[in-house]
Amino acid sequence: MKSIIPCVGFILVDEDQMLVEKRGQHKRVDPGKICVPSGGVEPGESSEDACFREVWEEFGVKAQEIQELSVLTYSHQEVDFLITYYVVCSWQGRLEKLEADELMWVPINPSYVEILPDKQAVEILLDMLK
Repeated sequence: MKSIIPCVGFILVDEDQMLVEKRGQHKRVDPGKICVPSGGVEPGESSEDACFREVWEEFGVKAQEIQELSVLTYSHQEVDFLITYYVVCSWQGRLEKLEADELMWVPINPSYVEILPDKQAVEILLDMLK
């Protein structure tokens, strides 16, 4: 039976752009892929609290306004990642690249990410913005 690992994905939005990352080559899962930034939920932590913490750890900014977008599953080898996606509409501070190999502002479009659940989350975001 596969392990289930709770995670959060967070889409920072600035007008008609979203922030994506190129995952580090050292990452165990999907190295070098362009994706929505994400991170794990720690034991006893809510997914919302994990989103605030991960935004700080990944970018050095404090998320101020987040909205839950969807919950999707991503299967990878012997693990299922249960990903709660959030939209981060506002933050305080200057974005820094603290964990990813590269950060890019791109139009809000699923074609810019390479992971299936990320594509689905961006599609849901587009529907929400209509």
